[in-house]
Amino acid sequence: YRFRKSMGWEVNPALLYQAYIPTVTRDIIYGWARGFVGGYMTSAFAPETSMQRAVCFGATVLAACIISSPGNEWRGYTLQPKDRTLPFAEYFKPVN
Repeated sequence: YRFRKSMGWEVNPALLYQAYIPTVTRDIIYGWARGFVGGYMTSAFAPETSMQRAVCFGATVLAACIISSPGNEWRGYTLQPKDRTLPFAEYFKPVN
């Protein structure tokens, strides 16, 4: 709803779940990455002070954002306007 409203597009109940699968997948990957990286950071560095814990937390969130970022691109590809839809190869511009 918020995305369609912010873009000035029609808010149609049938279209509210247009990017549901990419969004949920991205969020699941983010949660998994945050749990995995957070566990690794805590066991590898054993932070003891508040500052050390904050640095570990920040590094964990940064890593999880980077790991889940392809989901943002997939979501953007899914939400392209129908009248200006780019093909996969053109949207992602793979290098080969």
